[in-house]
Amino acid sequence: MPEKSPYFINKERAFRDIKRGQIITLQHKEVFEPVLSVIQSTKKTTIFFKVPDDFLKNNVIIGDEIQCQVFIENYEYVLKGIIKNIKFEKIPLMEFMVENADKYINQRKSKRY
Repeated sequence: MPEKSPYFINKERAFRDIKRGQIITLQHKEVFEPVLSVIQSTKKTTIFFKVPDDFLKNNVIIGDEIQCQVFIENYEYVLKGIIKNIKFEKIPLMEFMVENADKYINQRKSKRY
């Protein structure tokens, strides 16, 4: 587990750094490997991202708990929460309501491939 940042972060503070277009790693208990998606927008403590195909194939539904990671510069944000809504429009979007946010210092010496 990465070293915890020396300062406290609440979920509202995390949303100052999380922006549209960033890559988000998603983990769900029914999906074997973590999957990637792109953040479409944020609102208060909610993230909207494209629905991954693996989530559709494995019947991920509203109310399910997921964990997400977002890497920004020298930090890793670990977000835990629930799927609040799924919208099937031009771009299928999943609405993720963050209940807990942690910020860690990314001490990786080299890039992961």
